[in-house]
Amino acid sequence: MKKKIFYVLMIACIGMTAIINTSCSNETDLAANKQQEKAGPKGVLISFGLSAEGYGTDNESATRGASDAQTGRVIATSTSDLGNGIEVLTEVVEDNAPKTRAGSQPVPKQDYHILAYKDGEKKAEWYGNSNDGRNFINYASSPAVKYLEPGTYKFYVYNHSHMELTSDGRLTTSISIGSRNAYYIAEERTIPNQKEYKLDFVLKPMFARVRTKLKTYINGSFGGPFYGFSSYKQDAIPYTRNINPATGEATNIPAATDGTLPYGKLDESGEGTEGENGAIKYYYTMTPDYTGNYFLEGTKLNQISFKFDNGNNMTIFGQKVNNMTLENKLKSNVTLEAGKSYTLVYTMYSLGNYLFNDGSVSSLAVGKIAGKTPVGFVVDAQKRIAIALNNVSDRKQWATANKQRATTLWPQSEEGLRAGITEYNGGNTERGGYKETWDRNKTIDNIDRTENAEYPAFNAIKNLTPVNGNKWYVPGVGEWALALKLFGIDDPAAGYTAARQQKNPWSKVTTQGLGYEYQNIVFKQAGGTPLNDWYWTANQWDAGGGTAITLTTDANGAFFGGARLASSTFVRPFINY
Repeated sequence: MKKKIFYVLMIACIGMTAIINTSCSNETDLAANKQQEKAGPKGVLISFGLSAEGYGTDNESATRGASDAQTGRVIATSTSDLGNGIEVLTEVVEDNAPKTRAGSQPVPKQDYHILAYKDGEKKAEWYGNSNDGRNFINYASSPAVKYLEPGTYKFYVYNHSHMELTSDGRLTTSISIGSRNAYYIAEERTIPNQKEYKLDFVLKPMFARVRTKLKTYINGSFGGPFYGFSSYKQDAIPYTRNINPATGEATNIPAATDGTLPYGKLDESGEGTEGENGAIKYYYTMTPDYTGNYFLEGTKLNQISFKFDNGNNMTIFGQKVNNMTLENKLKSNVTLEAGKSYTLVYTMYSLGNYLFNDGSVSSLAVGKIAGKTPVGFVVDAQKRIAIALNNVSDRKQWATANKQRATTLWPQSEEGLRAGITEYNGGNTERGGYKETWDRNKTIDNIDRTENAEYPAFNAIKNLTPVNGNKWYVPGVGEWALALKLFGIDDPAAGYTAARQQKNPWSKVTTQGLGYEYQNIVFKQAGGTPLNDWYWTANQWDAGGGTAITLTTDANGAFFGGARLASSTFVRPFINY
């Protein structure tokens, strides 16, 4: 009985499978027959599918380098001076292409026009829309021709609001109607000899997109909101593009007058994450991903400038930038390509001279564009003295015991401090902090401080990498005075007494109107630490019991003081380059 039921079930299953297989076979055969069916007297019935490729997008990693490692490809650079104490590093980034598969995104839901040419003659045209972003729907008012004879045709597909077919048969567009949603393709396709055929076109952006990014390494450096536009000169860039669909020939017509393309508000802003290997956080404001300025293929980026609007109170580092222009004086010119997205990254630096790892001295932007690493900030160009960007280590003792260990001691008074500043204002290895650090004759027990663990502050210096063979050192009061004067303290010794030290404020007169903020900027933008703590000098007071001269700084000012040798505080190296 069980065996009989089993056979019945098997027969039923086989029957069902046969039915299913027959159904699938019939559907396949029908589709195959339809494809194999030849075109009728009217030709091949044509239909269209539409999809699009998008622009690239800007994403910036937080690793540092000559170009700050844009995720996109940096294809050109330049530097310029805004003339108000701000230097600009310009980088042209060719944004990464979308990660999505080409043609995977829908086209904008707009009106489209399709032309078919064969042997230089227009054979058909269609007007319609793509309300679902995927299929072309013919309008009732479109020409009735929906059929084509089998053969090879040149198709032109575009959205009607961004390109026009003129009365003399030319396709024309211009930057005045440029948009993210402007799509176009010109492509040869072969129509097979069958009853129906669907053409799927992947449309590409008609223009090259340019966005702008303003960037600094200082939080709060932008005072906005920011507005700007791209500006160009007469005859400098293509304004109109004409295409002869009969031949495929394209002609660019230059701008007849000076002009601008507004960005509007740069309202996408934020900050980069702090990364490894010396990376520092950056802050930016930029054109949003969904907008930008749109230029024709063949436009030379050197011929376009970014200009700040004149109607708003925009500041960078406290300096007004209204109506100022950022010229794209690129070392290698960039010719824009349709369908590609570019970001002009303008990194703002407060001007100052930096010492780089190869011993050269220049502004930060100039050094970075050459791929160099800043190691110090120049405090006196004539004496060739620079201060390190960061402290040498954590807090260190001057010496492990409070004994007088220097051969030269200075009276603990304003007069004594001034005398020490005069003696130790550096510039060569025969005087100043260099001699105190490296000359064993400057200690009463004839010891090389850098090689002796009893002098932790000096011992911390010995392994610092020399620059062009020049060694770093613990600065004397003279070298410190040079740095303080550069950063806005006119007379660092003013008001000193042993009993009570007078804090001297940072002046805004000598620091581009920024005061303490100037050094806050010049150190941080190079990955350094501003002076905002307690530091050793290489000198000692003649105060009995072993007292070294110290320097105390904060956002309000600075003053010289003193501390027992066994105290622990920071060491900020200097160098005679």
